[in-house]
Amino acid sequence: MALLTEFCQMYILYFDDVTGLIPILVFSNEFIKKNEEQIDPIKFHPIRLLDSENERDFGQINLIYNGKVYSAKRFRTNINNKNFGKVFIILVLTKEINTYGSDLLNFITNIIKKDFEYSLKTLIESEVLKESLIKTPSIVEIIKKGEIVKEDIRNRLKQIWRNYFDSIIYSYEKNQLNF
Repeated sequence: MALLTEFCQMYILYFDDVTGLIPILVFSNEFIKKNEEQIDPIKFHPIRLLDSENERDFGQINLIYNGKVYSAKRFRTNINNKNFGKVFIILVLTKEINTYGSDLLNFITNIIKKDFEYSLKTLIESEVLKESLIKTPSIVEIIKKGEIVKEDIRNRLKQIWRNYFDSIIYSYEKNQLNF
């Protein structure tokens, strides 16, 4: 996995008008959240600025910055009955392998929406509550549940990435042998 992180990263972010933008999962290295140089292109990705009632109006929005392509999709979510927000999934690939980015981003977005729809709400709530100064036992419990969800998503992403990139590398090597 170490080599893969050199040319591929993924961010899941949440935004609403009350809490602002919160990185809820950074794959593969969570410490990137603290690195301003690496997180700035994520914070200022143009997909955040586009506004539409119909999320289908946007397919995938790309930002090319510093030799990398930041491909993003978004969808709406409801973390409670009154607070609607947006989830952004941003896949960062080097220009050399960006050819495969759209398929991978679509696949991951569908997995997150389908398999983690309800647990994603727990993760979002957990990440929002991490910012609170006072942590009651119930808040601590929600944060712990969010960490479990984050680890589940992380494990699923590891599996997806291994399978996806193994198949690409295999296809590439197979095609090279045919020349």
